Amino acid sequence: MKKMVRNIINTLLSLVIVFSALFGTSITARAEETKQFIPFRSDYVNYLSKYSYSKSDVTQYVWLKLFKEELNWTPGMPWYHPQFASWSNRYYSNYVSSNGTTESSQNKQVTYNPEFDTFLYQTVINNPEFVVNWINENPAVFTQYTKTIKDHPVFAKSVVDLTAEGKYLGGGFNSPTNVFLMGINSTSDDKLNAKWSATCTTASTHDIDVLRIYGNQYSKLNPPQKDWVRTYMKWMVNDYVDHGAAAVAARNNSVELYNLIAASYEGFVSAKAQEFFNYAIGNNDVHVGDIIVNGAEGYNVSNQLWTGDEDVAQNNNDMYLIFMVSDADCDYKSATDLGDNDYDWLAYNICFGGGYWARLRTLVSGNGTTYEQMQDWLMRYYLKHPNASGGWSINNAVARAGQTHNIYHDGNINVSACNSKAGVRPGGHVDASFWCSGHCDEASTVFNKPVGVGRINLSSGYPGGAGGGQGSTYRWRIYDSKTGRVISESGWTENSSIVLSSRDTWSSTIVVDCGVKIYHGHGNQRTSYSEHVGSGECYGTSNNGRHNSFDVNGTYADVKRCIRYGHSFAVSDYNWNADHTSCTCVMRCVNCGTAHNIIDDSITSTSYADRIEYTADFAHTNAAPKTDTVLKGSGEITFTGADLSGSASGVGKGSCSLPASKITKGPKGVTISANATKTSYTILNRYGEIIDSGIFSSNAIDTQTKFIDLSYYYDNQLEGLYVIINMEAEKPTYNSKDVYVGQVPGDYRVNYIKFHY
Repeated sequence: MKKMVRNIINTLLSLVIVFSALFGTSITARAEETKQFIPFRSDYVNYLSKYSYSKSDVTQYVWLKLFKEELNWTPGMPWYHPQFASWSNRYYSNYVSSNGTTESSQNKQVTYNPEFDTFLYQTVINNPEFVVNWINENPAVFTQYTKTIKDHPVFAKSVVDLTAEGKYLGGGFNSPTNVFLMGINSTSDDKLNAKWSATCTTASTHDIDVLRIYGNQYSKLNPPQKDWVRTYMKWMVNDYVDHGAAAVAARNNSVELYNLIAASYEGFVSAKAQEFFNYAIGNNDVHVGDIIVNGAEGYNVSNQLWTGDEDVAQNNNDMYLIFMVSDADCDYKSATDLGDNDYDWLAYNICFGGGYWARLRTLVSGNGTTYEQMQDWLMRYYLKHPNASGGWSINNAVARAGQTHNIYHDGNINVSACNSKAGVRPGGHVDASFWCSGHCDEASTVFNKPVGVGRINLSSGYPGGAGGGQGSTYRWRIYDSKTGRVISESGWTENSSIVLSSRDTWSSTIVVDCGVKIYHGHGNQRTSYSEHVGSGECYGTSNNGRHNSFDVNGTYADVKRCIRYGHSFAVSDYNWNADHTSCTCVMRCVNCGTAHNIIDDSITSTSYADRIEYTADFAHTNAAPKTDTVLKGSGEITFTGADLSGSASGVGKGSCSLPASKITKGPKGVTISANATKTSYTILNRYGEIIDSGIFSSNAIDTQTKFIDLSYYYDNQLEGLYVIINMEAEKPTYNSKDVYVGQVPGDYRVNYIKFHY
C-alpha cells in the first residue's frame, strides 16, 4: 500500500513538472505546454531538496545544469555576472536540509558538497539512467566525486544500491557488456543513451571510477558486485607490481583502488603480498579478515574457515581476536564443535597448517605486530601442550625468563698470528695515538640464537700476571637466516652488549656470528714517538699453559604472568555508537592492564510498544552480550512552533520543518495539526527516502489534523526521520458593499506535530 501511495504521488508530481529530452551531448528542457516549467536558477537548490526523489528528467536536468554552472563561473558564460564572486552568491534560496533544518544556499556550493549527497542519492536510485546521463554530460565531475569518494559515503551507497543486482556491470574487465567501460560500444541492453566510448580499461575509463566507489564500500557489496571487482584484480595487481607509484592502483593515485588490491587473492599471492598485509594491520580501510577470506577462496579452501567467510571477514584491522583473545587451549574438535568458541582453530591453522595456511603464516611472520602476537599464542600453546613438536624452545624460554645463561664458551684460546696492535692502551682502551708492539689471541663462533634471548653479552678472560697492556675488542653480525635481514652489525669495538627487538627475541631463525681479539702488549710502548718502557711480558701463550677464554651469555626476556598463562580479560566498558549500528567492548586484563577493543557491528534489535532493545553478542570472545534500551517516550511527544525550523506561522504561504535531532527513535505514528486552507507534509529518513507524504485541505482557514501510521515500518527505515510542512492560507475579501471580490492571503500556522510511541 505504501509503495502504491508513493507511486501515485510521483505521478501527480510529474504532471506539474516538465519532462526534458536528453539528446546529443547536452541536456535541454522542452516545454510541452505553456503551464509546464523549469525552475529558475535561484530555486535550483530548493527544487532539488523537494524533488530529488522524483523519477524526473527535470530533476536530472537541474543537477547537471547546477554542476556545469557552478564550476564554470567565468566571463562569457550566460549565467555569469562580475558583481558576484560565485554562482551561489548570485543564485540562492532557502531549502530544507537533509537533517530537517531550514537553511539558505547563499555562498554554499552544491557540487562536491557532502551536505547534498542525500539528495543526490535519491536521484541516482530513483533514476537509473541518471548515472549514464551524468557521465555523458559532466564526466569530469563524476570522476572527481569518485576520486574523493571517502568524503561522499552516501553518494557511494547510491551507486552500490543502483548496481546491487549487477546493473551496468556486465562481465567486468574489458567485457563488451560492461557499460561503465564501453559506453556506446557496449552490447548490454542497459546501456541506454550512453555517448562515451572505450575499448579497454585505462586509468581514465569510468569502470575505474566505479571501482573507486566499490573500494570505499567493499564490505557492503553484493556477490555480483564482488565478482565484478575480482575481474580487475589480476590486471591492477600486476600493474602495481610492475609500475609501483605510477600504477593505476597506487596509493598516491587512489587509496580506494589500493584497498581493493590489498585485500585481493591476487595481492595475497603477489610479490607485494607482505606490503599489502602490513598495510591492513592497523588500517580500518582494509579488513585483514578480507585478506584471509579472499586468500582461502583463491586456494579453494574456504571450507577450512570453520566459522564461515562472513565471520572471519569481520576481523577488521588487526589479528588481536585471533591470537591474543584466544586462550591457546585448542579444545575444538571439528568444524561443528569449536569448544569454548574462540579463534583457537584459526590461530592453530595459521601456526601449523600447510598450503594456504603456510602462505598466510609467512605474511604473519613478516609483520612485527602479528609475529609477536603469534609467538605469544605459541608460548601459551606449548605450555599447555609440552609434548607438541617444537615446543621445547618456547618452554625453555619461559622457564629461563629473566635469567642469564651461557650460550657459548671457549676456554682454550692460544696465540694467533696477530703480532702487533696500534691504538690499544694498557687495559684495552682504544686510542689511535697509542702504539704497542705485541700479539693478540683471537676466537670466533657462529650459532643459532635460542628463542627468547633478548640481550647478548660478549666477554673474554685471561690469567693474571705482572705487567699491563691487556685488552679486548669484539665484532659481530646478527641476521635472520630466513630472510637475510641484518639485525645488528659491528666491526671491532670495545662494546660487548647487544639488545634485540621483541620481534627478534622470539624468532627461531636468528643467527649470531661473533668474535673477540685479546691483546697483549710487550716490549716498548710509544705515544707520539715518546717511548715508555716496561709494559710487561706476553700472556696467554701455549708455552706457559695460560690460556684465554671467550664467552657469550644470553639474557632471556622476562616473561610476565600473562604470557605464561594467558591474559585474564574482563569487560571494562561498553560504548554504543550514536545510531546503535555498532557497539565497542573494552576488554582489560586484570593482571597486567593490557586493553583492547572488540567491535560488534552485527546488531540485532527488538521493538516493543515503549522501547527498542539493541543487542551486541560479541561472538567468539568471552565478552558477555550487551543490550541497550532506547525508550520511545511516555506515549507521545508534542512539538510546537518553537521547536520547528523555518516559518511555522505567517501570512499567505510558508514552509517549516521538524529536524531529525528532535525526534526520538521508533515512532509508531505521527499527528500533524495546522491552521491553513492547504497543508502538505513529507516525512523522510536519513537517506532522503520519503516515508510518507500527502495533502489535506479545507475551503476555509480552520484547524486540520492528519494522522500518519508508521507502525508497519522497520526501525532502521525510520532512522533519522524529519518532517517538512508547507502551508497555504487564503480567505475571502469583500468590498464596502459587502460583496465578495476574491481571495487574499490569510494567516497560517502549525499547531503541533505529535509523535506517538
